[in-house]
Amino acid sequence: MKILKRSLLIVLCLVLVSTFFASCKSGGGDSSDVEVEISTADINFVDADGEAVYRIVRADGDEELSSHASTIIKAIKSKFNVSTKNVTDAEEKGDFAEIVLGESNREVTKKAKQLLNTETNGRMDDFVICSIGNDIAIYGGSLEATIAAIKYFADTYITCTI
Repeated sequence: MKILKRSLLIVLCLVLVSTFFASCKSGGGDSSDVEVEISTADINFVDADGEAVYRIVRADGDEELSSHASTIIKAIKSKFNVSTKNVTDAEEKGDFAEIVLGESNREVTKKAKQLLNTETNGRMDDFVICSIGNDIAIYGGSLEATIAAIKYFADTYITCTI
């Protein structure tokens, strides 16, 4: 049963690779607003001044995701030698670009959740990584799926960028 489940997960990951980075246009939130396939070349983790572009955001009081946010922070530090902040969604959005982890009060979380439900029928083991405006949402159907998405994002989209 474990082999079948893992095989199914691998196949699902391959199928969903094209939807991991999706961009939602402004306006309504139905599935017709989804654009698929954003290249890692479209993501800049460092600005022209050599500062981190993104800050990491998680739900206020979610210490579990706080510890996993360090996976992304360390990957950015290792790859680009810049430090990024790890904050809660209790802080106002402001003009910062954000990488939002899991359930939060940010609008990108709502859109990512909707995208996950649309693309995977809301299965608990699935996750979505999507670019919405200037922000990136990493959202899973469960805590374990969100943690897997964080690791996948760090391994695939940070360490593999050019």
